[in-house]
Amino acid sequence: MYWQVLDGNRGGGQTGHMAAVSTTLGEFLALRRAKLDPRVFGIGIDRRRRVTGLRREEVAALVGVSAEYYARLERGKASRPSPQVLEAIAEAFSMTSTERSHLFDLAHGLGRARRADVALARPALAGLVAGLGIPALVINHRFDVITSNQLAQRLFFDFDATHEGNLARFLFLDPLSHRLYRDWRQIARATAAQLRVASARHRHDSRLARLIGELMLRGDHFVDLWAAGEVMERSHGVKRFWNAEVGNLDLAYENLDLPGDRPLRLVLFHAAPQSADHDKLRLLGARPAAALDVRVQGCPTGSSSSVLTTTSPGAGQPRT
Repeated sequence: MYWQVLDGNRGGGQTGHMAAVSTTLGEFLALRRAKLDPRVFGIGIDRRRRVTGLRREEVAALVGVSAEYYARLERGKASRPSPQVLEAIAEAFSMTSTERSHLFDLAHGLGRARRADVALARPALAGLVAGLGIPALVINHRFDVITSNQLAQRLFFDFDATHEGNLARFLFLDPLSHRLYRDWRQIARATAAQLRVASARHRHDSRLARLIGELMLRGDHFVDLWAAGEVMERSHGVKRFWNAEVGNLDLAYENLDLPGDRPLRLVLFHAAPQSADHDKLRLLGARPAAALDVRVQGCPTGSSSSVLTTTSPGAGQPRT
């Protein structure tokens, strides 16, 4: 996959800027090499050193390959590196498990067969999600919402009616996302990094390519986050929301892979029992369905005022 943003407006109000980014092995290695501190490896720094991070020949010495071969790797001119070389690179760069997997996907993922795209949830899975008493949704590697329950739509937005049911589009293209997510920058960084992982694992996915291209052209700060070259996967944590009906809401989340339905994962949000957030979540779930068809004026302190759409009557029914 390869994208360019050419001369024109892009997210964040920057204009006349050209950025070219890709998902190649060489690009990933160069970005990671630039982030290494030579002093960690006992390499002195003086005024004559103009390279950010390590030089190619320094990495080659750490990995145990020739400087010429490593240079060919970064330039995309070397054949597929062996697992031993990749392991040595991962160790030299102190890669996380996600970065290591991404490295192997980039090196050996070309042409790898992937399971057919899952567009609909199994009826049993959709029924399970609909019956849960906490916000729950099933998403794929593109952040498409495959199915969700009504409480999830009250927390987020009407997935059936806007942004093609895609959380990444909402996050980067809708100004209201800055209001919903009180930690917008942290979530945006993680989402861009997860899309980069997906782009290596699903490099023949044309819908993913179009999504990333759209975010490159129109997304708020997406180009800069993508160019940072970060890769990560989130299994659990806490998200800090603001909701028009209950105000600030801090919820723990769990991302659960569904092995029989890959690449789908079940996302659950919950609060500690007897906590203020738990009470707010119960209040949000107790609102009558008719109350969802509203446009709520208001915003958190410090934000500009605008209209926030919640969901429409009947929203949140499982897609099967």
